[in-house]
Amino acid sequence: MNCRLLLSAGGTGGHIFPAIALANELKTRHGYSVLFTAGKLSKNPYFPHEEFAFKDVSCSSNLLTGIGLNCKGVYESIQIINKYKPEAVIGFGSYYTLPTLVAAMILRVPVLLHEANSIPGRVNRLFSPFAKKTWISFSEAKNRLSGSVELCKMPLREQFKKGLVTRLEASTYFNLDANTPTILIFGGSQGAKRINELFSQTLISHLPDIQIIHFTGSTSDEEAFSRLYNACGIRSYVKSFEPRIDLAWAAADMAITRAGASSLAEQWEFGVPGILIPYPEATDNHQDFNADDLVTAGLCYKLREKDLNFNLFLETVLRLIQNREAMKVQFNENKKNDTQLDLSQHIMDWIEIGRK
Repeated sequence: MNCRLLLSAGGTGGHIFPAIALANELKTRHGYSVLFTAGKLSKNPYFPHEEFAFKDVSCSSNLLTGIGLNCKGVYESIQIINKYKPEAVIGFGSYYTLPTLVAAMILRVPVLLHEANSIPGRVNRLFSPFAKKTWISFSEAKNRLSGSVELCKMPLREQFKKGLVTRLEASTYFNLDANTPTILIFGGSQGAKRINELFSQTLISHLPDIQIIHFTGSTSDEEAFSRLYNACGIRSYVKSFEPRIDLAWAAADMAITRAGASSLAEQWEFGVPGILIPYPEATDNHQDFNADDLVTAGLCYKLREKDLNFNLFLETVLRLIQNREAMKVQFNENKKNDTQLDLSQHIMDWIEIGRK
C-alpha cells in the first residue's frame, strides 16, 4: 500500500521508542513511507538517525516566552507537510511535537495521537479533542482525554518480542549462568540513582543464590558495583548503559525497575515478575499510575519511594524471589484475556476506512 505518514516524536525514550517501533512495523512489513519531524531530533540520543528520514523544527517548552520559537516551528512544519503530503500526522506527545501538530491542523491534515502513559501529557491533552483518533496503552488515560479514544498494545521494537532469543543465548551474552536465578536492575535515564542506593552490601548479603544484571545509569560508578557484587560472591554483569536491554529481559527471572511506559510494555511482553518503584519526579506522577496495570495483572509489586526503607525493600525482594513462579502463572492466566490490537493495525484500519 502506497501511504505516507509523518510521525512527530521527540524528547525522552518513552516518546521516541513507541514511534520507532511503529515506524519499523509500517515501513518494513507494510511498505509505508515514514518521515519523522520534531524539535531537536538531530540531537536526540534515542533516535536512530541512520534508519529514518527526519526533519528538525524549532520549538520551546514555554508556550508564553517561547511563542516566537514555536511560531517559527509551525512555519517550518507547514513547509515540510506541504512538500511531503502525508495522509496523516501521528503525534507521540511532548512539547517537541507541538509545532508540527499545529501545522497539521492549519493545513487540515488528519491528526492521530498515541499516548504512552496512564496520565497524558499536556500536548496530547490539548490536541485530543481535535484528533481523529487517540490510541492509549493504559485504560486510565481515557479519563483525561477528549474525542475518540481507543486502547491498543504499546508499540515495541522488533527485538523486544519474546522468543527471538533463548534464555541460554541471552545469559551467554552477559557471561552468566542460565540455570541461576537472575535479577535485572535498572532505573532508566532519570531514576537510576535512588534504586542504586538501595543495593548495599548489607542488603546483598541477605539474598539467596542469585546473579544480577545491573544497569547503573551515568550517575553511579559501575566499577564500584562490580566490586561490591564480587565481594559478596555474586556473579554479575554491570554497565552504566546497555543497548541490548532486550537480551536482559530474556535472561531475567525477576526485575527491579522504575515504571516508565516503554519498560513496562517490555516487561509485560517477556512476563518477568518484578518490583516497580515509580519515579516520583515524573510529570503528574504518571509512573505511579503506570505501574497499576502490572500490579493488577499479578506480575509486580509496587513500592513508593517515599515509603522505602531497608527492611521493607529487603522483605519485598525476598518475597519476589520466593513467589516469582506463582506470579508468572497468575500473569499468564490474565494475559490470555489481552485482546488489544497492535497500533500499526489500528492505523492501517483507520487509513483503509478513510480511503473508501
